[in-house]
Amino acid sequence: MRKKYPQKNNQGFTLIEALVAVFIFSSAVVFLITMAGRGLLALNASEKQTTAYFLAQEGIEIVHNFRDEAFLNASPWLGGINPICIGSNVDCGFDIDSNNQTTSGIPCSGNACIIKMDNNTPSKFSYSGPNQTPFTRRIQLQEQDLDGDNINDALEVTSIVSWQQGTFTRNVVLTEVLREWIVSANAPAPLSGPSSLSPSNSTPAQTQSTGNSIVNP
Repeated sequence: MRKKYPQKNNQGFTLIEALVAVFIFSSAVVFLITMAGRGLLALNASEKQTTAYFLAQEGIEIVHNFRDEAFLNASPWLGGINPICIGSNVDCGFDIDSNNQTTSGIPCSGNACIIKMDNNTPSKFSYSGPNQTPFTRRIQLQEQDLDGDNINDALEVTSIVSWQQGTFTRNVVLTEVLREWIVSANAPAPLSGPSSLSPSNSTPAQTQSTGNSIVNP
């Protein structure tokens, strides 16, 4: 008499096996989507931070231009800057208009400090363009006496660019100290060459920088 052996079940996946397979596949898809989303957010944040850095640097360069133009025109070195923007803890906006002329500084706060973009020149940022950007730029100026002779001979320039990243406010803060240019006693003319220029304390011609920082809450 033959023994009867139980036959193997060849009916394929059971319901539990199918559910486990679906769960594993779904988890993998969710993970990939999450990582892709985080990558896009990081890319967007990096792009905005880079733009903010250059906007902050532009703000300092605009103030540089006032100092240099005053020297070339034999004018008071801070004469082209609105006095209300110097040493009064006022946030001011410095801009380059459509004729590439710099504004002398306009007190601003809130929406008045928003950077905008030109329609015709997408890479041109200003306070007066038609298209609003997420950035605001505030310039703060403070005179300094670096020589200790009770005469202000330097200007601390702080350029602050802020933008909203999700629920957080991000900031890029750059600070430089500009020295007053004077004509060396041995120089025949202001434009005779690098040797004709020196800061007010006769140190080598340079801009003293106090460094820069990126501040995120």
